[in-house]
Amino acid sequence: MKFIPAVSELGILAGQSLTNPTDMKIFREITPVKKSDVFVILDSYNVHFDYPIHNHPEYELNLVIGSSGKRIVGDSIEGYAKKDLVLLGPYLYHKWDRTDIRPDGVGPDCRVVTIQFDEHLFDSTLLSKGPFTASASC
Repeated sequence: MKFIPAVSELGILAGQSLTNPTDMKIFREITPVKKSDVFVILDSYNVHFDYPIHNHPEYELNLVIGSSGKRIVGDSIEGYAKKDLVLLGPYLYHKWDRTDIRPDGVGPDCRVVTIQFDEHLFDSTLLSKGPFTASASC
């Protein structure tokens, strides 16, 4: 994933812990979703959540399985454990921070499944995307 500073920065750098969301610098993620995509699925194993707090114009559905820690979404900081399912709206800043990693970098096995889809998915352009176009016929 690629991150750039967001246009409206609130003020955290990657690696800082989650404390007060208003003191953090928000980065804009450049996601792999293309104009022709209906959605993109990312399936990751044993992630350490080492990316900065960020946002993007896409909706995102995140399922985190097998880890625990703190989750920040907008101005909310909550704990999560074992299974966590969150739907994020466009431009809503977010980050997961694992607290179950030992100092040697080892932690329980975990899996993160992320589905990202365009913020305009449900407007009139849905039927002009990949599987619904004439070139996608059987």
